[in-house]
Amino acid sequence: MLDQDKALEIIEGIRSGYGLKIHETTAFAVLLFAADGKGECSLTVGEIAELCERSKSSVKRAIRSLEKKGLLTREARYHEDEETARAANRYILRTCG
Repeated sequence: MLDQDKALEIIEGIRSGYGLKIHETTAFAVLLFAADGKGECSLTVGEIAELCERSKSSVKRAIRSLEKKGLLTREARYHEDEETARAANRYILRTCG
């Protein structure tokens, strides 16, 4: 997990370098703080929305935009016992490592 100063430095660099909107910056920050040492985390859209104090649809738009900008990759995951039951997505942040 990143220390707070390093995380804030990354967030500010990403925000200004990519011209992120506030909902994109907020979603990215939540994912960054939740990420492990490899830059990966698994949260539901609802969890991200709650932490961002944004709607689920706003978070979904932010994640799609962050993907298009190359800042993260989203991997769909499923529960082991049911092939169709969705689990929290895995997010891989491209700025960590």
